[in-house]
This record gives sequence, C-alpha cells and structure tokens, in this order.
Amino acid sequence: MTSISGTAWRKPFAVLLMLSGGVPAMAQQAARDTSPVVLETLEVTAERPRAAPPPVATVNLTGAALAHTQAANPYDLFRRAAAVEVHEQGQGPGFASDVVIRGFTSDHSADVLLVVDGVPINLPVNGHGEGYADWNPLVPSSVSSLRLIHGTASPLYGDFALAGTVEVFTAADAAGPSVAVTGASEGALGGWFRTGRRGEQSGSLLLVEGRYDDGWRDNSEYALGNILLRGWRRAGRSGRLEGGLGFYGSGWHSPGFVSVAQFNAGDVQGAADPTDGGSSYRLVAHGRYAAPLGARTAFETVAWGFGSRWDLYLNLPEDGAPPSQVAEHDDRTALGAQATISWTPEAGEFTAGLAGRSDWASYTKAPSVNRDEGTPEMDLDAGYLSGSGFVRWRRTFGGRLGFDVGGRVDVLDYRNRDWLTLGTRHSATHVIVSPKAGARYLLSGSTALLASVSRGFRGAAGVIGDPGRPLLEAWSLEVGGAVAPGPLDLEVSLFRMEVSNERIQDPVTGEISSAGTSRRQGVDLRGSLQLWDTGRLTFGATWNDARLTGEYADAHGEAALQEPGVIPLPDGPRFRFHEELDFGERVPGVAQYVGQFGLTTVLGGRFTASLGVRLLGPYVPIGEPDVETQPYLVADLGALVPLASTITADVSLQNLFDREYPELRSSGFVNPGRPRTLRVAFTWAP
Repeated sequence: MTSISGTAWRKPFAVLLMLSGGVPAMAQQAARDTSPVVLETLEVTAERPRAAPPPVATVNLTGAALAHTQAANPYDLFRRAAAVEVHEQGQGPGFASDVVIRGFTSDHSADVLLVVDGVPINLPVNGHGEGYADWNPLVPSSVSSLRLIHGTASPLYGDFALAGTVEVFTAADAAGPSVAVTGASEGALGGWFRTGRRGEQSGSLLLVEGRYDDGWRDNSEYALGNILLRGWRRAGRSGRLEGGLGFYGSGWHSPGFVSVAQFNAGDVQGAADPTDGGSSYRLVAHGRYAAPLGARTAFETVAWGFGSRWDLYLNLPEDGAPPSQVAEHDDRTALGAQATISWTPEAGEFTAGLAGRSDWASYTKAPSVNRDEGTPEMDLDAGYLSGSGFVRWRRTFGGRLGFDVGGRVDVLDYRNRDWLTLGTRHSATHVIVSPKAGARYLLSGSTALLASVSRGFRGAAGVIGDPGRPLLEAWSLEVGGAVAPGPLDLEVSLFRMEVSNERIQDPVTGEISSAGTSRRQGVDLRGSLQLWDTGRLTFGATWNDARLTGEYADAHGEAALQEPGVIPLPDGPRFRFHEELDFGERVPGVAQYVGQFGLTTVLGGRFTASLGVRLLGPYVPIGEPDVETQPYLVADLGALVPLASTITADVSLQNLFDREYPELRSSGFVNPGRPRTLRVAFTWAP
C-alpha cells in the first residue's frame, strides 16, 4: 500500500498533481520540460541537480504526487500516476510484473531501466529474466523526485534503457517525524514511519515501511519490509557528501495462474499449488560526492554495491502439459561506479563520464514437488562486466533553438560456468556505439517543438546460458510538440523504433522466442486542462502499432482454437484466425492503446474528490498467435479528507464497477485483475 504526506494536500496546486483513483498525475508536467530553461547554462553547485532531459517526451512526478496515489504496490502506483501500461503477474512481490513503455514487454520490466539514487536496479545475467527489476524497494514516502525519459535518447544510460529510463532520487533528510497507516478491504495492512534531521551543514533520514496483504485469491498472502537510512553533509567549503543504506525483504505465497476457460467461467479464486511461493532479500549501499572544480566546472562521482538473494517456487505450464512446480534460486553481489565532469564555457555545456559495473551471480533451476527439489535443469555461475564512456554537448542559440548531441560506447562481457557439464566455461564480449542527437525549438513562450534520433540496447533474454547471444538493439526517432498556454498543458509525440535481435520471454512459461526484427510506431499524448477554479482534467494515452518486420522464429505452437458456435463472454477473449506470426503481424503482448483520464476537484476549500478511468486495448497474447484479447476499462473513485491540522484520510474505491479483467494473459493462462477494493490511508505529519 502507498500512503500520503499530510502537508502538501493543503495546497490546491499539489492536489492538482494527482488523482488518488488513477490519474496520470505527472502528465501535465511534461510540457513544462520544453521551456528554454532545459538548455540553460549549468549552475555549478555541490547540491544534487538532475541532468536536463533530452529533447523527447518526459514525465515528472514529485514525491508528493507519488505519496498521494493509492496503489497495491509500486507497479500499480506507477501505472496510476504515470499513465503507462503495467501487467502484474500476481505471483509474489516483483516477480514478472512488467512496466510496458512504447510497446516493449519482454517481461520483468527489463526494457525499462530503473535507477534509484544512481544505483541501477535491473539485474543482468539473470535466469528468471534478463534485466529483471524488482520495484518493491521503492518507497513513495522516501521519493523526492521521479522522472520517466521515453526511449533511448539519454546518453547517460546504457544497458536496459531501451523503452525508457525511470530516474528516482530519494530524500537525503527529513524535518522531523511523520507516520502513515494504510488498509484495504481484501485484508491488507501497512504503514511507514519516517524521521530525520535537517540542518545547514548536514542532515539524515530514517524510514521504515511494512506491508502485509492477505490477498483476494487463495494462497496469495505476502509480507514485506523496507528500511532506508540516508544522510548528507558538507565536505569542505563547497562539496557535498551523501549516501545511504537500504534493506528490503519479502516472503509470499503464490496462487498461480488460471486457464482461460476458468477465467471465462469466473473460477479465479483457487490456487494452483498451496506450496507455491518464495522469498527475496536485498541490501544496497551507495555514496555520492559532488563539488565544483571552478567557476564553470563541476565533478560528481557515485559508487554503489549490493547483495541479493531470491528463492521462487512456482507452477509453470510446459509444452502443453499440466503445470508443474519449478524451483529457482538466484544469489548475487554487484559493484558499480560512475564519474562525471560538466564544463560550461560560452560554447555550451559539455558533459563527459565513465561508468563500470560487475555482477557475480549463482543461478539454479530444478523441478520440484511441494518444494522438494529434484535434479537441477540449470546450475550456473555467471558474471557480467561492463565499462562505458559517454559525452554530451548542449547549447541554445538565439534563446530559441537548442541542440543536444552526444553518445556512448559500451563494452559488455558475459561469462558463465556450467556445473551440469563439469564446469564448462563460456564467455563473449560485445561492443556497441550509441549516438544520440536532438533539438528543441521554442516557437513562443508557451509552445515548443522537439526532435530526437538515437540508438540504444539491452542484454538479450537467455544470455546467462548463452553469452554469445547478440544484444537487442533499437534506433529511435521522435518528433513532437508541447503547448502550455495557461489552463491547458499538452504534449504530443510521434515515435518510431526499429528493433533488431529481439527476443521475447513468455511471462507464464518462461520460454524465449526470437522475434527477429520489429517496428514500434505510434502517438503519445499527455496533458491537463483546468476546468474551473478547483477542477482539473488530466489525461495520458499511447497508441502503438507494433509489427514484426521479419520472420518470427522459435515461436510457440498454435494455440487451441475456439470451438465453433461458442460465443466468448464479455470479459473473455475474442478470437481471430491467421497464419503463424510473420512479417507484418503484430508483436505479441503489446496493447494497441493504453489510456488514463481523471477528474479532480476541491469542494468547500478542503474536501477533495476524484474520478479516474484507465483503459487497456487489445493485444495478441504471447504464445497464442490466433487470439486477440478484448479491451477493458477500470474506473476508480477517490476522496481526501482533512481530519485535523496534522492528520489526513485518503479513501479510494478502486475498480468501482467490479470489472473482471485479465492483468496478464499468455500461453492460454491468465492472472486475473483485482476486484472492487476499498483502500484507506491515514497520515500524521506535524
């Protein structure tokens, strides 16, 4: 559960940044990123500034907007706050839940790079899913800012920054204590406690979060906890030293998937195997030092390290046979660092940096019955070593035309040792050059045009077993415009991505298919409209035409066809027939469109009411080339009630019409969406 901070809701403008029932709260912020201040001269400071975004569509959230968005978990939070497509597997915190941006859905959020305080969260050489990213250590009450950069345009990021990058900064201190308690109708309880000290020369923060969810399905309960310790201090006359230590732990039971036939019959409560479940732990430490080296030069370096382990027991369908339990274990450590120098002469702003990362992982996979494991199918020690260099130049001419040009070189080394073949070793090295170029033109004080072309990449699914697999690569092109004349903030982007060496991992079976080459192209629309003094409409929508441009190799066999004369239920699938996926067919697992719309108003100067609607369009499920799903719509209601000067209550009724919908569908199996749920959060913030 997420919770809210009490003070920001006292101001109407903070209220307009969110919709507790599901508004794309940050959509209206993206247009403001098109103003010329994005390309202004760098102000050399020891504080932690965010690098200016490239000239592509970006979405910004403050910590207050995140804390004011009721959600079941960080994936649901990001869907509601950012108006992006999310598929939750529901088999345990973080496992296979997928943040989908611009049609990339390789599972486990692997096509979206998540960076928290300079620490990349995605895990390379991972047997469960290359680039697997667990977002559950992300605590909204600790976040000071969050930004989504679409596509491959930023030269500051490499591996996994394919569909986009999500940058998160957490607060380094706090001005005193605050507490939140949350609950939901399906038996969920949670809360957080935050305290700290804030001074002119130093500061600190301690945050403790806990959640327990009994689950609305059988065998679906889980518990998790986060502890975050942060601090900073002045270093010398103008430097700043900060760092943090975070611990995350969780344990869960998994209800498993239901078949399409069960879903259509409304049989969604039962569990596949009461012994399914798992646990996960992670310890992360990071430090940052920043200081000016002169009047126009600044230096920053970040170093980090973490250790993690997860154990998973889950029933998976295999080759059309009944589901059987599989046990997976991943134990790893990782170290990384990055150093950056920024220089701002009259010729513009120059940035140059070096980065490196090394991972050591141990992964095993074995058949299991009631968690009694058999002979391993995979037993690997794997390693990942990357070194990167990047440069960037930005300059504005005449106060209107700004250029943003750069690039990066990445060298990646994959290696493994296979203990099932007497310790056989394999390794491969990949080198990729990624140019980036963009421009922004200010037509007036409220209207701007954007354009960008860039190249990006990510490690291929299955590279842990075959280090020689080629990297998944993409060329991205984007043009757009933004208008912010007052009551209306609007940003429109046209995008196109040419993808090669694509591999798609089935979120249900774990099998990997080669899609070869593909093309994503579409329109992204985001904005907000002030309707009256205290009312605002917010919206965010993406239409995506994702097509295969080459032969679809290693695909699953044809799915069972619908029996003649059987009429699909309104909440069930709509079938269509065509040949095996090939050139021109839609990329599986990619929705044709996704949208969110919300209305928020303040009544009586203190009571806030909200209505939100989210919509997901049809898609061809992975592993079911002869099927197209139906679109669905889910509506939410929300209310914020000040109970006292320091206490607020946030109430949200989600899935207002108790719509039955699939959170995830693949290979003939479904993870059903949550039914109508009442969520309440109380926050005390003196």
